[in-house]
Amino acid sequence: MRIGILTVSDLGAMGQRADTSGDAIVEWAGRHGYEVAVRSVVPDETDRIAGKLARWADSGEVDVILTTGGTGLTARDVTPEATEAVVERLAPGIAEALRAAAAPRFPRAWLSRGVAGTRGKALIVNLPGSTGGVTDVEFQFTGEALASYLQTVGIRSRIRTMERATLTTAWREKKLKGLIVGITGAGGNAATRLEAYVSKEGAYTAGVLPEVEDLFQRQARETDVKRREALIHQIQQILHDRVTHVPIYELAFTWGIGPRMEEPGISLIRGYAYSAPYEDLKLKRQ
Repeated sequence: MRIGILTVSDLGAMGQRADTSGDAIVEWAGRHGYEVAVRSVVPDETDRIAGKLARWADSGEVDVILTTGGTGLTARDVTPEATEAVVERLAPGIAEALRAAAAPRFPRAWLSRGVAGTRGKALIVNLPGSTGGVTDVEFQFTGEALASYLQTVGIRSRIRTMERATLTTAWREKKLKGLIVGITGAGGNAATRLEAYVSKEGAYTAGVLPEVEDLFQRQARETDVKRREALIHQIQQILHDRVTHVPIYELAFTWGIGPRMEEPGISLIRGYAYSAPYEDLKLKRQ
């Protein structure tokens, strides 16, 4: 599949801001064997965006055009309007599916006005301008990646996709069999995160180790912080020793942490899982 990547950013077009979300799409495309046929950065101007989309779609050089940026609520966010001006048929289900998939982890996804549609044989899809908004698309393809990893070691699998509410309900009711791919954004401390997977009352628990359940209930009743921490550590050690969890796939958040960072941008936006806003990240002066 041939991909076109159009980043919409005033600062990016002037060379004053790195195209990190475009880079994220390039990385995603490479992992899945897709060819990036064209890539460009344009300012937040309707005619510039629409012109580029129309030329790419009409050229026959791309199958899918992914835009990133300009889907918010400010006056300069005009990517949806520019896209609607050039597409011949809207595909609202794609845009709604992207928002619905991202919203449980990033509630602000519902503020995105991105659209999707076709022009000729090309599909055009608007994505948010943040790296987080772009890489969230990756969650849709995690199953494909895992199936490929398993195939490499001789384990055959078949992917079955399910609507989110149906999947969650069936999972909680222990009706799913085989390998289940899911992502949790449960807040809280180590105990609340463990509960969902190791306690008999956990929503996603598949089998319970009696000694782990005993330790979990004891820590739930314990009022001394240090003793409770020790019980949690015992649980973690048992899970590690019994190899109840195998690292098949690891999700890494993009955080600007390192000795060269003066301002890493962590928690500048409350509740946001990535370093942001990017223009506020600062390197230490040499």
